[in-house]
This record gives sequence, C-alpha cells and structure tokens, in this order.
Amino acid sequence: MAALTPVLSSDGAIQYGNRTTRLAKESATVADNSAVDTMTTALAKTKRLLYVTVSYSGSATYSSSVTVGIDSGLGATYDVLPVLESTTDNLQDVILRPDSDFILASDDQLIVTIPDGTGVGETVVVVWEQLG
Repeated sequence: MAALTPVLSSDGAIQYGNRTTRLAKESATVADNSAVDTMTTALAKTKRLLYVTVSYSGSATYSSSVTVGIDSGLGATYDVLPVLESTTDNLQDVILRPDSDFILASDDQLIVTIPDGTGVGETVVVVWEQLG
C-alpha cells in the first residue's frame, strides 16, 4: 500500500486521501510573575485535542504540575480538573498528549494551569483538530 501524502490547502485544511482535517492553534505568552497562571482556550467549535506544550524561557524551578482540565459548557458542576497532568517538575519544555480521543463540545473550554517558573516567562500552545 502506498503512503498517503498530506496536502495542505490555503484555508488550513490538511487532506490525507479522502479525509480532510482542519487544525487550529491557540497560544499565550505570560511574563514572569510569582503566581500560577492559567490559559483558557477560546475556540468555539467541536474539537479534538492533539497536544499542549508549555515552554519556559529559561531554566524553570517549580514544584507543581502543568495541568489541563475542562471548563464545561454545562456549568461548573461538570468541570473536570485535571484531565492531563505533567509528572515531572522543573522541565523547561513540557508536552502533554491525550492517551485516547479527547473531544470537547463547542461550548467547552480547555484550561491549562502553568506553575510559575520563578524568574522566567512561559509560552503555552494548544493544537486542535476542528471537528465541526
């Protein structure tokens, strides 16, 4: 069987054979401060989480995990925190990927909680596959 070659269109769609995928990326950069920071996503479409990255601008010292949770469109009773969590502290770069399909409804938001890196800033990137 021949390998499928992805084709990228001008509107951001990636086509593999008969399947078309639209990717979306959201990011936030936070200057150094002394508190835990959060990023709440804004993509108002049904979506599948592909991965989340957190990069500190230098050697980071922190003692809690990077966490990813769901702010449910149904209200606070249905929020889920955390869904993904880093297992190692003090890394300069963290990537979190779901082990299985991680699909959010159009009114759900992802909340990424980033421990302060003590003296360095943080950049968070969330990459989605748009489903609707």
